[in-house]
This record gives sequence, C-alpha cells and structure tokens, in this order.
Amino acid sequence: MTGKRLLLLLFFLIVFAAGEGHCWKWFSAEVPDSGLKGNSFIDIVYNDGVIWMATGKGLSYTTDFGETWYTHNIGTGMASDEPSAVFGRPGQIWAACSYSVLYGGVSYPFGAGINFSTDNGLNWTLYEPDEASAYAKLVYDLTGYGISTYAACFYGGFIVSHNNGATWSHVYYSPADSSDYVADNWADLESGRYYACAVDSLHADSLFLYGGTARGINKFIFVPRRVKMGGNNVSSIAGSEEYYYIGHENGISQADTAMGKFYTCSYNHGLPINGYARKLVYFGGRILAGMADKSNDNGRGIYVLEDANQQWTGLDSVLTGEALSIWTHLMTEPFEGADGGVYDFKALNDSVLFVAAGDSGIYMTLDSGQTWERFYTDSSDMAQTTLTNQILSVDATSDTLYLGTKGGLIKASYVPPFTIDSTIYLQFAEDDSTGSMVTCVRHHEGDTVFTWVAVAPHPDSGGIGNYSTIQIIDADTNLIWAVYSITPQTITNDIIITDSATTFATSTGLRGNYNLNQPIVTNFVYSPKDDTTGLTIVNSEFQSLALVDGHLFAGSNGGWGRRRTDSDWSIVRANTNSLTHDLAVAKTAVSSGLPGNWVTAIAVQDRAADTLLWAACRAVSDTVTQYTGVGYSSDFGDSWTVALQNEFVWNFAFDNDGGIYAAASGGLFYSTGDPDVWQRAEIIDFVTKDTIWEETEVYSVEVVDSILWVGTSFGLAYRPLNDVDGWTISRVFKPTESDEDVFAAPVPFSPLLTDGRLTIHYPVVESAEITITIYDFAMNLVATVAENRSRPAGEDYFETWDGYNEDGDMVATGVYYFKVSYSTGEEHWGKLAIIP
Repeated sequence: MTGKRLLLLLFFLIVFAAGEGHCWKWFSAEVPDSGLKGNSFIDIVYNDGVIWMATGKGLSYTTDFGETWYTHNIGTGMASDEPSAVFGRPGQIWAACSYSVLYGGVSYPFGAGINFSTDNGLNWTLYEPDEASAYAKLVYDLTGYGISTYAACFYGGFIVSHNNGATWSHVYYSPADSSDYVADNWADLESGRYYACAVDSLHADSLFLYGGTARGINKFIFVPRRVKMGGNNVSSIAGSEEYYYIGHENGISQADTAMGKFYTCSYNHGLPINGYARKLVYFGGRILAGMADKSNDNGRGIYVLEDANQQWTGLDSVLTGEALSIWTHLMTEPFEGADGGVYDFKALNDSVLFVAAGDSGIYMTLDSGQTWERFYTDSSDMAQTTLTNQILSVDATSDTLYLGTKGGLIKASYVPPFTIDSTIYLQFAEDDSTGSMVTCVRHHEGDTVFTWVAVAPHPDSGGIGNYSTIQIIDADTNLIWAVYSITPQTITNDIIITDSATTFATSTGLRGNYNLNQPIVTNFVYSPKDDTTGLTIVNSEFQSLALVDGHLFAGSNGGWGRRRTDSDWSIVRANTNSLTHDLAVAKTAVSSGLPGNWVTAIAVQDRAADTLLWAACRAVSDTVTQYTGVGYSSDFGDSWTVALQNEFVWNFAFDNDGGIYAAASGGLFYSTGDPDVWQRAEIIDFVTKDTIWEETEVYSVEVVDSILWVGTSFGLAYRPLNDVDGWTISRVFKPTESDEDVFAAPVPFSPLLTDGRLTIHYPVVESAEITITIYDFAMNLVATVAENRSRPAGEDYFETWDGYNEDGDMVATGVYYFKVSYSTGEEHWGKLAIIP
C-alpha cells in the first residue's frame, strides 16, 4: 500500500521531472510462489474465474475461491513486489507496479511500469511508459473498454493504449492540460494529476470515461456516430427551412440551425453501403442526395428524404434496436455507373429540377422525381461520346440553361416545359489548344448579369490544360470574358454568388472576388477561423459551397464552416476516430456539488432503473464548501449528493440486489440500497474468534458471485452475501524459525491517518511475559507499547501503537527502533519510519 497512500500525503510537497518514451520487456515466469505473502490488500479483481489480489508482497490469485493461493512477484516475472493497481478483461490481466525508496525517514514511491499477461500470469510482458516508470510516476488505477486500456498516473497524467500496451498516449482534458505536462508545471494544474478512472458503457453506444484528479473529475464523452457530425470530407451542403444537411465520406449529417445538435445517417438508414453524398439539394420540402461510391467515385443513384424539416431524433427504433431506413432510393438509371451519377442539381421554384449526370447527360423532372426526361442541346447529335453531351454542372433561369460540359460552356434558351431554342445557342469555344472542361457554372442576375465558370483539364490529359476560373459578362448573345487565374494547377470545385461577392471553393483554399459593375477581377482569400474554439480550416481543399438563409457555408476535406462575419466562422470538425473522446467536461466541488476536489476512487453502479456514479473525495483548499467523504450522482456526474461524510474511502463494490460497499480508513461501510443510509460492518470470525479491529484500514472490496471480499491493511476477510456474520479472516504470519519473525506494519507509518495504528507482530515459542518499547534514533525511550503481557506458547501475537509518546504528543517524522523483550531473556529489534 506504499504507493497510493504515501503520495496522497506527499502530494503538495514534492516536485518532479517528466519525460517521454516507451519500452517493453518480456518475461517467462517461474512457477508462482504458493500461498499469500502479504497482509495488506489494496486492490481486488475478479477476471476469467480468477480472483486477483494486489498485496504489499506481490500479486496473489486464487482459482478456487480462497482454498489455495499463489503469488507472483519479482521472482516470477513481475516488475516489483508492490502492485499498485490491477485490471482484467477476458483473456487479459494487467498489473501496474511500484516500489518505494526510504530517504531521511520518508518513503518515496516510484512507478515500475505495467505488467500484462494473456495466460493468467504464466508469461508476463512489462511495458514501461515514462508516465508510469519514474519517481512519483506510478499508476493508481486501471480501467478499459473494447481495445482501449486507461491508466490514471499521478505525475504521469492520464494515458491510454489501444494495442495492449505496446504504445501509450495521453488523454488530455484540454490544451492547457497538455502543455502543463510538457512544461512540467504539475503544481499549476492539479486537474492533470490522476488518481482514479472508470468507464460507464451501459448506455447503448454512448461511452463515458471518468478520471479522478486532484481538482475534481474530468469526464470524457464518446458520442456515437449517429448523434454527431459523421465526417470531415464535406462534398456538399444544403439547407431546409429548419436544418442544414452536410454530405461527407461517411453519409449525410443533419445539424440544427444553432449547430448544437448533429445526427448522421449512413448505410443502415437506407443509404448505399460505402456511399458518400456527392451532391445535395433541397427541393419541394425534401432533400435529394446524389450518391457515389467513395472507393471508385461511381454513381450510386438518387436517394430522397421525404421530410427535410423534421429532426432526426429517432434514427433507431429503440435505443439499442435496428436503425430506421428513412432514405428512399428514388432513381437508379441513369444515375449510376462510372463517370455517371449526379454531379450537380438545380431546382427552380420547387417545380422543376435539373440534374447534371456526367456522361449520362442532362435530365429534368417536373413531378418531384417520379419521371425523368433527358434532353440534348443539339437534337442532331445524341452520341454519349460527344463531349458537350457529358454534363458536369448546371444552372438555370426560367428560360435559359447554363451547362458546364466536358466540351466547354453551353448557354441555351428554352421554352418551358422544355424545348431548346436552337436559334439562341452558344458554345463557349476555349482558346486553350490542349482542351479543358467546365466543371462548375453559376449564373447571377443583379445590377450586372454575369456568369462564372470553373475550367480544368480533361481527366485523360495528364493534368495538362487550362486551370482557371472565368467571369463572363452577358451582353445579348455575346460573351465577354475575363480570366481569374488563382495559382498554377488550382482547381475550382464550387462557386457561390451574391450581389456583393463571388466565393470559390478551390483546391488551394477558400477565395473570393468582389463583384464590380465591370469585368474586373478584385480577389481576396478567406481564412475561416472560429474565434470561440480556435478551430480553423485554412489549409484545406475546399469542395463545396452553399448559401442558406443568408449564411455562407463552406465544406472542405478537413471539416466545414458557416460564416458569421468575414473574420469569424462557426467551424465544425468531426471526430471520426471512435477511440478518442468527442467532448471533455470538468466537474468540481464548486461547479457540480462534488463533495471534495481530490478524487481518489470512482465506480459505476448498474441499477435496474438507472446508474449511479460514485466518487471518493478528499477536501482540499478549504473545508467550508468541500467535504471528505463520498458523493453519488445520477446524471453522469453533473450534480452530486454527499454521503459518508468524514470517511476516507478507497474503493467501492456493488451486489446484484443494489447493495453498496465502501472500503474506508474507518472500516467497511455498506448500504442495502439507499445511498443515503449506511452502516459500519463488524468483521469477526466467530469460529476462530479472530477479528479485523476497528483501527484497521480497509483498502479494497469486491463482490464475486455471492461472496463479499474485503482487503485490509492487516488481513483478508470474506463472507457470503446472505450471511453478515459468516466471516472468514486470513492473515499471513512469518515462519517462526528466525529473528525475522518480528516485524512492524505498515512501514512507513503516519499517525495522521484516521484511526492510524502501527502493528508490531511477534511469535511466542515458549510461554513468556512480553514488553515492547519504542526508541528514537539516539536510543532514547519514546513509548512503551506493552509491558509484561502474559502470552501462552505456540501462537503469533501483535500489539498496536498510535504514534504518540509517553507525554501524549505525536512523535516527529523520522526513523525509530522497536524492541520486543521476552521474560525468557530473548530480545528482537526492528526499525520503523514515521511520516507526516
């Protein structure tokens, strides 16, 4: 128990140095030692039918519920004889190790790495991340979920491994948390010092990870993809009256107008497998999506969402049930296949919709997509191989079409419902002899009528051709144009026009041009940055633009944004890595009612109707608003209720009937289900008359099947859950053949701990009267622990000392000696250390 307890006492006194690096060692273990080796049990874990005990003399285990025990230590592959935390998952057991160095009467703890085994300790691998392998860098707690294993390290912070310990990385609550660790300013940021961790995975596909620190609880939230922004490669954006729709590499997401809630649809909601939304359009109260295959960019057809103004709160039939199919496959042919599908939409007055379908041509529907008509700009040439029949972009007014084709720009007048007027038909003949295609066309009618087109080389040209964006001024049937050259080989992917400016989504950034009443290019560059979060999407390829309710939206391959002002944007960047958290929230005594800011244990109780989060807390800084004791929360740590006030709690356990157990310095406490009503348990073996006396600290507790296991500072106790008096107590006694039979525990010892007691153990071979005395370093008598006590032969005995001298004063920190004198003339000496 040296590590955790000592550092809790020394927390505000010690300075450390941090480093980085990882290494590992592999050990083939010898046969583990038979039996328990220590009497101090700081952690209990049940895993794969094995009960594991972290003791002060090694990692002990039993496969037969305590009938036989074995112990792993340095001799059998462990990094040290002092495991500080244990964690198990199917097929794996993890044990963090530590050791202590006594200097000047004070014991200083060191981390010794993390042992890992996949065969119940037959073989061990030792990993030594810097965060868990140096002075004061030791692991206090371990937890995990899925392939992720988390370690709460004191000076090392919060770390995680996703590959069974081979590499470790930090879990930072904030950038300040990160920089604090790097700069070694540990005392400046108590929230970066971790003592406990726990995972709550009981809520469908949501996950809550809790870290107990010296300044409250850091809560890390892992949001399921269906209720967050689902991708960052944003290919299209559209808006309804109520919501925004964002097409990306993992499907389509919906955002409310405040951009505070997101929902995502993918293949299990009716969209095609491996599909992304190449183009979206709001049309007639619906959202139409031109889907494509993200592996080869083949068209996958048009899908429709019938109600674009309804929030996607019910994407699943029940919270853990099948996903609802809310998208309908509206049209397959001709919007599928290589070089086909939907490249662009243009909606007119919720009655006419044009679709640019690549090599499949240009289509129109007058009945919301029930039927489609293909048309040609030249009825005498209907060949699909003709470049002007391969349509990449479309814009339209009530009587004019603007088509971006692989053969250039086409402007054609038509008579509704649709008849091309071949007398007013212009093809923009490009002057670049290598040939280029128009990938985007956008028309504007205002004070000045003009059109912008984006030009790029043909796919089969090897990248050689015309890269430019061209402004065309309409003057009757003539085309007057000015080239807007950005940078060499810059591709313009999308264009949006307002009266004041034109914005270009390009492969080298987000650019713009002020619209003047003449064919003059006056350009500028946007630098989208969120002044609130600090997020930017400056160094990205921009792929899509939209104008929704007066707001400019820009989508890139690194997220998307909505412009608030020219210099301030709302930036959204999705977390698509399920192994990293989406949100981090700090909870303190002031912000949430947490009993105390120093959190040394966290546990999640699964009840029939809900879950409770439990935290063992210490009061720090003040005792007016903070309490030493226990807190519980029914709202994921957002608010807390205080229980077990003034008790130092080290660990929690729960049974299937709602029972709650707390291992504390003041003993074992339990509740039958009401978190506000607690009792203290007496631990007495009525068969052997042995007892865990009131002064003994209880460090660990666990429920295994129908047995309650309790680890203390001097012995292990267990009983059936349904028999409160059925305790069995196990203690380890040293062999009675040598002077080493006499020892004191715990060493070092602090009289400041609640009910703190030092135990001096000794054997009696021949009946005798026993006297035990304490001396300081100068051999002055300090205290008499026992005097002329009669002890029968053949037994082991112990006496306790509270750390006070003959005058009733607490002794000073330092090294002391004790002597056990027998009336037979035998004497044994021992050494002990007192710490604050």
